[in-house]
Amino acid sequence: MGAVAALSAVCLAISSCSLLEAPPAPPPKVESIPPVQTDYSTVTGNEHAKRLGGRYFTDADRGLLVGPHFLIRQQSIGTVTEIGQKTANLLGLDEPIRAPEGHEFVVADFSKYVGYDHDVPAKGRQPGSLPGSKYEQTILVGESKRRLYANLAEGKLLIVTAPLKSRVLLRMTDSGRTQYLDLRTGLRRKDAVSGYYPGRDFGPTRPEDATRKAWRRTGLTSANVSVAATIRDARAELSPFRPDGTWERSGKYAWLYVTVQVTAACEHAKCSMVLSPGKHIRVRTKSGATPKAVGSSFRTVDLLKVGSTKGTATYAYRVPRSTRSATAIVSPSGPVTVKAGNKVKKTGWRVAPKPIALPLSWR
Repeated sequence: MGAVAALSAVCLAISSCSLLEAPPAPPPKVESIPPVQTDYSTVTGNEHAKRLGGRYFTDADRGLLVGPHFLIRQQSIGTVTEIGQKTANLLGLDEPIRAPEGHEFVVADFSKYVGYDHDVPAKGRQPGSLPGSKYEQTILVGESKRRLYANLAEGKLLIVTAPLKSRVLLRMTDSGRTQYLDLRTGLRRKDAVSGYYPGRDFGPTRPEDATRKAWRRTGLTSANVSVAATIRDARAELSPFRPDGTWERSGKYAWLYVTVQVTAACEHAKCSMVLSPGKHIRVRTKSGATPKAVGSSFRTVDLLKVGSTKGTATYAYRVPRSTRSATAIVSPSGPVTVKAGNKVKKTGWRVAPKPIALPLSWR
Protein backbone atom coordinates (compact mmCIF):
# COMPACT_ATOMS: atom_id res chain seq x y z
CA MET A 1 0.00 0.00 0.00
CA GLY A 2 2.84 2.37 0.74
CA ALA A 3 4.30 1.81 -2.78
CA VAL A 4 0.95 2.44 -4.47
CA ALA A 5 0.48 5.62 -2.47
CA ALA A 6 3.93 6.82 -3.50
CA LEU A 7 3.22 6.13 -7.18
CA SER A 8 -0.07 8.00 -6.97
CA ALA A 9 1.70 10.99 -5.48
CA VAL A 10 4.18 11.05 -8.40
CA CYS A 11 1.32 10.87 -10.91
CA LEU A 12 -0.38 13.80 -9.25
CA ALA A 13 2.79 15.82 -9.59
CA ILE A 14 3.18 15.04 -13.32
CA SER A 15 0.27 16.20 -15.53
CA SER A 16 -1.31 13.78 -18.08
CA CYS A 17 0.27 10.79 -16.33
CA SER A 18 -1.75 7.61 -16.95
CA LEU A 19 -1.16 3.98 -16.10
CA LEU A 20 -3.59 2.88 -18.85
CA GLU A 21 -2.70 5.10 -21.94
CA ALA A 22 0.42 4.77 -24.14
CA PRO A 23 2.28 7.93 -25.20
CA PRO A 24 0.98 9.50 -28.53
CA ALA A 25 2.61 8.19 -31.72
CA PRO A 26 4.83 10.62 -33.67
CA PRO A 27 3.30 12.09 -36.91
CA PRO A 28 4.02 10.07 -40.06
CA LYS A 29 7.11 11.11 -41.95
CA VAL A 30 6.28 12.86 -45.26
CA GLU A 31 8.37 11.55 -48.15
CA SER A 32 9.52 14.42 -50.41
CA ILE A 33 9.49 13.98 -54.19
CA PRO A 34 13.04 13.32 -55.39
CA PRO A 35 14.27 15.72 -58.11
CA VAL A 36 14.62 14.51 -61.69
CA GLN A 37 17.83 14.84 -63.69
CA THR A 38 18.71 18.22 -65.17
CA ASP A 39 18.25 16.90 -68.74
CA TYR A 40 14.78 15.44 -68.09
CA SER A 41 12.14 15.76 -70.81
CA THR A 42 8.95 13.91 -71.67
CA VAL A 43 5.95 14.15 -73.97
CA THR A 44 2.41 13.30 -72.86
CA GLY A 45 -1.16 13.85 -74.04
CA ASN A 46 -2.38 17.41 -73.53
CA GLU A 47 -5.93 16.69 -72.31
CA HIS A 48 -5.06 17.93 -68.80
CA ALA A 49 -2.60 20.67 -69.71
CA LYS A 50 -4.72 23.30 -67.95
CA ARG A 51 -3.87 21.73 -64.56
CA LEU A 52 -0.37 23.13 -65.03
CA GLY A 53 -1.62 26.69 -65.47
CA GLY A 54 -0.33 27.42 -68.97
CA ARG A 55 -0.86 30.83 -70.57
CA TYR A 56 -2.65 30.57 -73.93
CA PHE A 57 -1.47 32.65 -76.87
CA THR A 58 -4.05 35.05 -78.30
CA ASP A 59 -2.11 35.81 -81.49
CA ALA A 60 -3.14 33.21 -84.10
CA ASP A 61 0.26 33.48 -85.80
CA ARG A 62 2.19 32.73 -82.61
CA GLY A 63 3.53 29.22 -82.08
CA LEU A 64 3.16 28.26 -85.76
CA LEU A 65 5.85 26.34 -87.63
CA VAL A 66 5.32 24.84 -91.08
CA GLY A 67 7.55 22.61 -93.19
CA PRO A 68 6.94 20.33 -96.16
CA HIS A 69 6.45 17.33 -93.83
CA PHE A 70 5.07 18.92 -90.65
CA LEU A 71 2.58 21.49 -89.38
CA ILE A 72 2.59 22.36 -85.67
CA ARG A 73 1.24 25.11 -83.44
CA GLN A 74 2.21 25.72 -79.82
CA GLN A 75 -0.92 27.07 -78.13
CA SER A 76 0.24 27.78 -74.56
CA ILE A 77 3.26 27.97 -72.28
CA GLY A 78 3.61 27.38 -68.52
CA THR A 79 6.31 26.81 -65.91
CA VAL A 80 6.11 24.74 -62.70
CA THR A 81 8.68 23.34 -60.29
CA GLU A 82 6.69 20.27 -59.24
CA ILE A 83 3.98 17.96 -60.59
CA GLY A 84 2.14 16.12 -57.82
CA GLN A 85 0.81 12.58 -57.75
CA LYS A 86 -2.75 13.37 -58.89
CA THR A 87 -1.68 15.47 -61.87
CA ALA A 88 1.06 12.99 -62.74
CA ASN A 89 -1.55 10.21 -62.88
CA LEU A 90 -3.78 12.28 -65.18
CA LEU A 91 -0.85 13.08 -67.48
CA GLY A 92 0.21 9.44 -67.62
CA LEU A 93 3.51 9.95 -65.81
CA ASP A 94 4.89 7.02 -63.83
CA GLU A 95 5.34 9.12 -60.69
CA PRO A 96 5.26 12.69 -59.40
CA ILE A 97 8.26 14.78 -60.41
CA ARG A 98 10.15 17.74 -59.02
CA ALA A 99 12.67 19.99 -60.77
CA PRO A 100 16.23 20.13 -59.42
CA GLU A 101 17.27 23.15 -57.41
CA GLY A 102 17.63 26.21 -59.63
CA HIS A 103 15.55 24.58 -62.37
CA GLU A 104 11.92 24.48 -63.50
CA PHE A 105 9.71 22.56 -65.88
CA VAL A 106 8.92 24.44 -69.09
CA VAL A 107 5.53 23.09 -70.25
CA ALA A 108 4.61 23.68 -73.91
CA ASP A 109 1.15 22.64 -75.12
CA PHE A 110 0.78 21.84 -78.84
CA SER A 111 -2.64 21.93 -80.48
CA LYS A 112 -4.01 19.03 -82.51
CA TYR A 113 -6.06 21.47 -84.58
CA VAL A 114 -3.67 23.91 -86.19
CA GLY A 115 -6.30 25.76 -88.23
CA TYR A 116 -4.00 26.63 -91.12
CA ASP A 117 -4.48 26.01 -94.82
CA HIS A 118 -2.91 27.38 -97.92
CA ASP A 119 -4.55 27.96 -101.32
CA VAL A 120 -2.87 25.73 -103.91
CA PRO A 121 -3.63 25.01 -107.57
CA ALA A 122 -5.63 21.94 -108.58
CA LYS A 123 -3.68 18.75 -107.77
CA GLY A 124 -1.24 20.74 -105.65
CA ARG A 125 -0.11 19.78 -102.14
CA GLN A 126 -0.68 21.64 -98.90
CA PRO A 127 2.48 22.62 -96.96
CA GLY A 128 2.95 20.17 -94.10
CA SER A 129 1.06 17.40 -95.90
CA LEU A 130 3.92 15.47 -97.49
CA PRO A 131 4.10 11.89 -96.18
CA GLY A 132 6.92 10.51 -94.05
CA SER A 133 8.84 11.68 -91.00
CA LYS A 134 11.55 13.39 -93.01
CA TYR A 135 12.30 16.02 -90.41
CA GLU A 136 14.32 16.24 -87.21
CA GLN A 137 13.14 17.77 -83.91
CA THR A 138 15.63 18.96 -81.28
CA ILE A 139 15.12 20.75 -77.96
CA LEU A 140 17.82 23.30 -77.17
CA VAL A 141 18.14 24.26 -73.49
CA GLY A 142 20.98 26.71 -73.03
CA GLU A 143 23.88 24.95 -74.72
CA SER A 144 22.47 21.40 -74.35
CA LYS A 145 20.62 19.49 -77.08
CA ARG A 146 17.91 16.85 -76.68
CA ARG A 147 16.55 14.89 -79.66
CA LEU A 148 12.76 14.63 -79.74
CA TYR A 149 10.92 11.82 -81.54
CA ALA A 150 7.26 12.35 -80.57
CA ASN A 151 4.89 13.83 -83.17
CA LEU A 152 3.89 17.18 -81.66
CA ALA A 153 1.24 17.67 -84.38
CA GLU A 154 -0.91 14.99 -82.72
CA GLY A 155 -1.73 17.32 -79.81
CA LYS A 156 1.01 16.80 -77.23
CA LEU A 157 2.31 18.30 -73.99
CA LEU A 158 6.07 18.78 -73.90
CA ILE A 159 7.67 18.96 -70.43
CA VAL A 160 11.33 20.01 -70.31
CA THR A 161 13.64 20.66 -67.36
CA ALA A 162 15.55 23.92 -67.76
CA PRO A 163 17.49 26.34 -65.57
CA LEU A 164 15.32 29.20 -64.35
CA LYS A 165 14.62 31.67 -67.16
CA SER A 166 17.08 29.97 -69.53
CA ARG A 167 16.55 29.83 -73.28
CA VAL A 168 14.40 26.90 -74.47
CA LEU A 169 14.05 26.42 -78.25
CA LEU A 170 12.45 23.86 -80.52
CA ARG A 171 14.58 23.31 -83.63
CA MET A 172 12.86 21.80 -86.69
CA THR A 173 14.95 20.74 -89.69
CA ASP A 174 13.06 19.66 -92.79
CA SER A 175 14.44 19.10 -96.29
CA GLY A 176 17.61 21.03 -95.58
CA ARG A 177 16.01 24.05 -93.89
CA THR A 178 16.04 24.75 -90.17
CA GLN A 179 13.51 26.78 -88.19
CA TYR A 180 13.42 27.68 -84.50
CA LEU A 181 10.53 28.29 -82.12
CA ASP A 182 11.05 29.91 -78.71
CA LEU A 183 9.01 27.69 -76.39
CA ARG A 184 8.85 30.34 -73.65
CA THR A 185 7.19 32.88 -75.96
CA GLY A 186 5.87 30.97 -78.99
CA LEU A 187 7.83 33.33 -81.27
CA ARG A 188 9.74 32.26 -84.35
CA ARG A 189 13.31 33.47 -84.70
CA LYS A 190 14.40 35.61 -87.63
CA ASP A 191 16.09 32.61 -89.25
CA ALA A 192 12.84 30.57 -89.16
CA VAL A 193 12.07 31.31 -92.84
CA SER A 194 9.75 33.98 -91.47
CA GLY A 195 10.64 36.84 -93.83
CA TYR A 196 7.82 35.64 -96.08
CA TYR A 197 6.18 33.06 -93.85
CA PRO A 198 2.93 31.31 -94.92
CA GLY A 199 -0.12 33.37 -94.13
CA ARG A 200 1.36 36.64 -95.41
CA ASP A 201 -1.57 38.52 -96.94
CA PHE A 202 -0.73 39.82 -100.39
CA GLY A 203 -4.33 40.27 -101.51
CA PRO A 204 -6.04 43.09 -103.37
CA THR A 205 -8.03 45.84 -101.68
CA ARG A 206 -11.71 45.09 -102.13
CA PRO A 207 -13.94 47.78 -103.68
CA GLU A 208 -16.06 49.61 -101.12
CA ASP A 209 -19.08 49.42 -103.44
CA ALA A 210 -21.09 46.35 -102.38
CA THR A 211 -21.85 45.56 -106.02
CA ARG A 212 -18.12 45.62 -106.82
CA LYS A 213 -18.58 47.48 -110.05
CA ALA A 214 -14.83 47.86 -110.23
CA TRP A 215 -14.60 44.07 -110.49
CA ARG A 216 -17.24 43.72 -113.23
CA ARG A 217 -17.03 43.80 -117.01
CA THR A 218 -19.64 43.31 -119.73
CA GLY A 219 -19.35 42.04 -123.28
CA LEU A 220 -21.40 40.97 -126.27
CA THR A 221 -21.01 37.54 -127.84
CA SER A 222 -21.11 36.87 -131.56
CA ALA A 223 -24.61 35.41 -130.93
CA ASN A 224 -25.77 38.85 -129.70
CA VAL A 225 -25.97 37.63 -126.06
CA SER A 226 -24.92 40.17 -123.43
CA VAL A 227 -22.58 38.74 -120.75
CA ALA A 228 -21.64 40.26 -117.37
CA ALA A 229 -18.54 38.78 -115.75
CA THR A 230 -17.80 39.61 -112.10
CA ILE A 231 -14.95 38.71 -109.77
CA ARG A 232 -16.78 37.62 -106.62
CA ASP A 233 -13.67 36.90 -104.59
CA ALA A 234 -9.94 37.52 -104.94
CA ARG A 235 -7.06 36.88 -102.58
CA ALA A 236 -3.32 36.37 -102.77
CA GLU A 237 -0.52 35.08 -100.57
CA LEU A 238 3.27 35.00 -100.71
CA SER A 239 4.84 31.72 -99.64
CA PRO A 240 8.19 29.87 -99.56
CA PHE A 241 6.43 26.68 -100.70
CA ARG A 242 6.19 25.34 -104.23
CA PRO A 243 2.81 24.11 -105.56
CA ASP A 244 3.86 20.52 -104.76
CA GLY A 245 4.30 21.41 -101.06
CA THR A 246 8.12 21.42 -101.06
CA TRP A 247 10.45 24.33 -100.28
CA GLU A 248 11.35 26.68 -103.09
CA ARG A 249 14.94 25.54 -103.67
CA SER A 250 16.40 28.90 -104.57
CA GLY A 251 16.58 31.45 -101.79
CA LYS A 252 16.08 34.22 -104.35
CA TYR A 253 12.49 33.27 -105.17
CA ALA A 254 9.12 32.81 -103.50
CA TRP A 255 5.68 31.78 -104.77
CA LEU A 256 2.77 34.14 -105.22
CA TYR A 257 -0.60 32.34 -105.01
CA VAL A 258 -3.58 34.13 -106.54
CA THR A 259 -7.12 32.84 -106.03
CA VAL A 260 -10.12 34.21 -107.93
CA GLN A 261 -13.80 33.34 -108.14
CA VAL A 262 -15.54 34.55 -111.28
CA THR A 263 -19.25 34.50 -112.10
CA ALA A 264 -20.88 34.97 -115.49
CA ALA A 265 -24.48 36.05 -116.16
CA CYS A 266 -26.15 36.19 -119.56
CA GLU A 267 -29.25 38.11 -120.56
CA HIS A 268 -32.31 35.78 -120.84
CA ALA A 269 -30.08 32.68 -120.71
CA LYS A 270 -27.68 30.65 -118.61
CA CYS A 271 -24.05 30.79 -119.57
CA SER A 272 -20.56 29.89 -118.46
CA MET A 273 -17.08 30.86 -119.49
CA VAL A 274 -13.75 29.00 -119.47
CA LEU A 275 -10.72 30.95 -118.24
CA SER A 276 -7.20 29.66 -118.82
CA PRO A 277 -3.90 30.50 -117.07
CA GLY A 278 -1.49 32.65 -119.03
CA LYS A 279 -4.24 33.78 -121.38
CA HIS A 280 -7.02 34.97 -119.09
CA ILE A 281 -5.31 34.92 -115.66
CA ARG A 282 -1.93 36.64 -115.52
CA VAL A 283 0.37 38.32 -113.01
CA ARG A 284 2.69 41.23 -113.76
CA THR A 285 5.41 42.17 -111.27
CA LYS A 286 6.64 45.70 -110.62
CA SER A 287 9.57 45.09 -112.97
CA GLY A 288 7.13 44.30 -115.79
CA ALA A 289 7.83 40.55 -115.81
CA THR A 290 4.92 38.12 -116.36
CA PRO A 291 5.86 34.80 -114.71
CA LYS A 292 4.31 31.59 -115.99
CA ALA A 293 1.21 30.38 -114.11
CA VAL A 294 0.93 26.95 -112.51
CA GLY A 295 -2.72 25.83 -112.55
CA SER A 296 -5.57 24.60 -114.73
CA SER A 297 -8.37 26.20 -116.73
CA PHE A 298 -11.64 26.62 -114.84
CA ARG A 299 -15.29 27.33 -115.62
CA THR A 300 -17.16 30.29 -114.12
CA VAL A 301 -20.16 29.78 -111.83
CA ASP A 302 -23.69 31.11 -112.35
CA LEU A 303 -24.21 34.57 -110.80
CA LEU A 304 -27.24 33.32 -108.83
CA LYS A 305 -25.10 30.77 -106.98
CA VAL A 306 -23.28 33.41 -104.96
CA GLY A 307 -22.56 30.99 -102.11
CA SER A 308 -21.06 28.38 -104.36
CA THR A 309 -17.38 27.44 -104.09
CA LYS A 310 -17.34 26.60 -107.79
CA GLY A 311 -15.99 29.00 -110.35
CA THR A 312 -12.87 29.34 -108.18
CA ALA A 313 -9.29 28.62 -109.13
CA THR A 314 -5.84 29.18 -107.63
CA TYR A 315 -2.72 29.92 -109.66
CA ALA A 316 0.90 29.95 -108.50
CA TYR A 317 3.60 32.25 -109.86
CA ARG A 318 7.32 32.04 -109.12
CA VAL A 319 8.45 35.59 -108.31
CA PRO A 320 11.56 37.21 -106.78
CA ARG A 321 11.56 36.90 -103.00
CA SER A 322 11.92 40.68 -102.78
CA THR A 323 8.54 41.20 -104.49
CA ARG A 324 6.37 43.63 -102.51
CA SER A 325 3.79 44.54 -105.14
CA ALA A 326 2.32 43.08 -108.30
CA THR A 327 -0.82 43.17 -110.42
CA ALA A 328 -3.17 40.28 -111.16
CA ILE A 329 -4.91 40.69 -114.51
CA VAL A 330 -8.16 38.81 -115.13
CA SER A 331 -9.45 38.90 -118.71
CA PRO A 332 -13.04 37.54 -118.63
CA SER A 333 -13.10 36.86 -122.35
CA GLY A 334 -12.78 33.10 -122.57
CA PRO A 335 -14.97 30.79 -124.68
CA VAL A 336 -18.65 31.13 -123.68
CA THR A 337 -21.32 28.42 -123.58
CA VAL A 338 -24.89 29.76 -123.69
CA LYS A 339 -27.95 27.69 -122.75
CA ALA A 340 -31.35 29.09 -123.74
CA GLY A 341 -34.18 26.61 -123.23
CA ASN A 342 -32.98 23.29 -124.58
CA LYS A 343 -30.44 24.82 -126.92
CA VAL A 344 -26.76 24.93 -125.96
CA LYS A 345 -24.39 26.97 -128.08
CA LYS A 346 -20.70 27.82 -127.84
CA THR A 347 -19.94 31.28 -129.07
CA GLY A 348 -17.15 33.78 -129.41
CA TRP A 349 -17.10 37.52 -128.84
CA ARG A 350 -18.35 40.43 -130.87
CA VAL A 351 -17.27 42.88 -128.14
CA ALA A 352 -15.03 41.20 -125.57
CA PRO A 353 -15.01 42.36 -121.91
CA LYS A 354 -12.00 44.43 -120.96
CA PRO A 355 -9.43 43.05 -118.47
CA ILE A 356 -9.76 43.68 -114.73
CA ALA A 357 -6.59 44.73 -112.92
CA LEU A 358 -6.21 43.74 -109.27
CA PRO A 359 -3.38 45.61 -107.51
CA LEU A 360 -1.55 43.30 -105.08
CA SER A 361 0.57 44.64 -102.25
CA TRP A 362 2.34 43.38 -99.15
CA ARG A 363 0.23 43.87 -96.02
